[in-house]
Amino acid sequence: MWYLPLLPLLFIVIVWLVFSSPYFFKQRVPFPSDYLVSFFNPWTNYYGMPVKNGAMPDVITQIYPWKKITIDSLKSGVLPLWNPYQFSGNPHLANVQSAVFTPFNLLFFVLPFVDAWSLLVLLQPLCAAIFMYLFLRSLHLDRYGATLGSTSFMFCNFIVTWMAYGTLGYALLFLPLFLYGIERFLTKRDRLGIVVLIISSPLSVFSGHFQTSLYVLIVAYSYLVVRSLQEKKAKSLIEATLYICIGLIIASLQIVPTYKLYSQSTRSESYIQDEAIPWNQLIRIVAPDFFGNPVTRNDWVGQYAEWGIYAGMVPFLLGVFALFKRRNKSPVYFFGIVATVSILFSFEPQFISLLAQSRIPVLSTSTPSRIVGVISFCIAVLSAFGLNALIHEWRENKISRKLVVNAAISLIMLGAVWLYISSMEAEFTSIAKRNFILPMGLAVSTVILFFVGAVRLKYMHVFAPVFLILLTAFEMLRFSMKWMPFDSRKYVYPDTPILTYLQNNARENRVYGLIGNEVFSMFNLYGIEGYDPLYSRRYGEFLSTAGDGKIYQPARSTVVFPKSGKYAKKMLDILGVKYIVHSKGDGYGSWVFPFWDYPDSFTMVFSDERYEVHENKDAYPRAYLVNSYKIVTDNQQIIDEILSGETDIRKSVILEKNLDIGLTFDDCQVENPVEVATIETYQPTQIVIKTQSDCNSFIVLSDTYYPGWVSYVDGEKSEIYRANYTFRALPVSGGKHTVLLKYENWYL
Repeated sequence: MWYLPLLPLLFIVIVWLVFSSPYFFKQRVPFPSDYLVSFFNPWTNYYGMPVKNGAMPDVITQIYPWKKITIDSLKSGVLPLWNPYQFSGNPHLANVQSAVFTPFNLLFFVLPFVDAWSLLVLLQPLCAAIFMYLFLRSLHLDRYGATLGSTSFMFCNFIVTWMAYGTLGYALLFLPLFLYGIERFLTKRDRLGIVVLIISSPLSVFSGHFQTSLYVLIVAYSYLVVRSLQEKKAKSLIEATLYICIGLIIASLQIVPTYKLYSQSTRSESYIQDEAIPWNQLIRIVAPDFFGNPVTRNDWVGQYAEWGIYAGMVPFLLGVFALFKRRNKSPVYFFGIVATVSILFSFEPQFISLLAQSRIPVLSTSTPSRIVGVISFCIAVLSAFGLNALIHEWRENKISRKLVVNAAISLIMLGAVWLYISSMEAEFTSIAKRNFILPMGLAVSTVILFFVGAVRLKYMHVFAPVFLILLTAFEMLRFSMKWMPFDSRKYVYPDTPILTYLQNNARENRVYGLIGNEVFSMFNLYGIEGYDPLYSRRYGEFLSTAGDGKIYQPARSTVVFPKSGKYAKKMLDILGVKYIVHSKGDGYGSWVFPFWDYPDSFTMVFSDERYEVHENKDAYPRAYLVNSYKIVTDNQQIIDEILSGETDIRKSVILEKNLDIGLTFDDCQVENPVEVATIETYQPTQIVIKTQSDCNSFIVLSDTYYPGWVSYVDGEKSEIYRANYTFRALPVSGGKHTVLLKYENWYL
């Protein structure tokens, strides 16, 4: 019948709609907005409510604000190259997680932002299932196996726990599409196969998580090599490699600027250490909540999202059976080996140490456990082969010895887990037992169905696989719906009196307080701290000196200002921090900047029942002129000159290289020279400054120095120098000038 081929896809869509129903039928959004207003300043002082899942702060502080920057810029017709709101300025497009080139950004041009975001998040499991179904069918698996494998993958641990980010899941879900393209090219060599080969790698890279995309590329190319050798198609291997290279050339739009930023970040020198997943976490391959769950607030060990390898109890048991039923030319061998290698590189310290010592960019400096997504994918693929082999046995009305052995191993595994539970500390035993009851029930049901399918009753060989698919859908839906928050859209970054004041008054001046990027990027305010794996290492070093004047290695992903440091006040002045945000509930706590110690410098300019804003009268302008300079090349000496007061950087600038220009700066004879620098336009990638001076001067701009920025003085190109350790400076002659700074060499 004509509709039979459509039934699996219809089933996948129905399962997806069940998961997505809170959005479509209850107007809830897949965003942790209750968590936002309950735990993040300034909203936490105005709101408070129960929170379902508090384990995804990065969505609030990074991914959603970065998406807003991306879409706002694209809608204005400008490529979103620079983020001026954190780290005193930082590359935006080069930060791969901003996902500037993903085609799913088109959603934001046709829908309100929060709805486009919701679909961006919710489309991940649907796309994952469809791509997996295409791949499994290309391997000549029947519809039952393809449907079960697709259902397992669409809600596997990796996709579900990272779904709210809208990045990692997309980076992984293009793996089955990539493999489908390989199969299609090797068997049919048609245009569709070529197109899929070309677009798969850039689609993954553009999705926003480069580490996962590297895993996708490694697995896909390894599969291509193995399949080409099996089919003895060396010529096809060469041709397919060329098409993949074309895709990588397209992906270089993201790869090149990202690597450029990576090479200047702390992350490039921060190699992974002892970050292996404990071996006992392998239990989570069948029982994801064995060690508790952040949603129910009873997790007591490990990192739930980072260490999760769950793809379903039913798929796991079927996958094990597939390994028993392997055939010489079957991809079962390949995916079994890939899963094993992935487990070793995430669980075994010696393999992780080997990876760190290899000094491979990204892979040697990133959390190795992210490879667990590949493990889940392999389990889903193997489960499809397992069901396919099981149906073959049922149709022959036989029960093989391998099936009996597989069932016995499954029951032994259950017993071993119960023994392990009995050896645990008493306070955790009840949690483990309670969270293992359902997986145990699913395992027993699966083992029973293994044998029921062989019963010689009419249509039993049809009903049994359907029951296995429904069991898989049930357990995967239960897992995903338990984890994923669907919250009220009215709490998605709501406005507050303090935010209204800052938006109306701060302009280009910087703001500091116990607030983060969830405020700065969302409300176009300029901050000095930041949270991002990729940021200028030199900027992080500069802020570290606010403590005791010494340069320290900055953290891997965060820059936190030493608010109680010896030089904190002076550093805030230099950074142009004009406004200090203070929660009245914090009082004079040690965790806030002690502005009260400087009564002559701060004036309160805003107050409501929750917050105060204090204006820093000593803050340097964001752009100002000086008419002298020093050349200092030693890093610590530069800091000493700045913080000790040996050089008054309000009147002089410290450079690190000699000038090769025709201007002199030591012969200004004017007693009180006019030195005015006015920011006429301040946009993320373009700044216009008007200057007027009686003498030759330097414009000093307290924005992070980064290659790619160029300047034009009255239309003539001029070099930008790194100044005062991490800022920008450029020379201008006496008189009036219009200076344009543009971030235009972003790709070189």
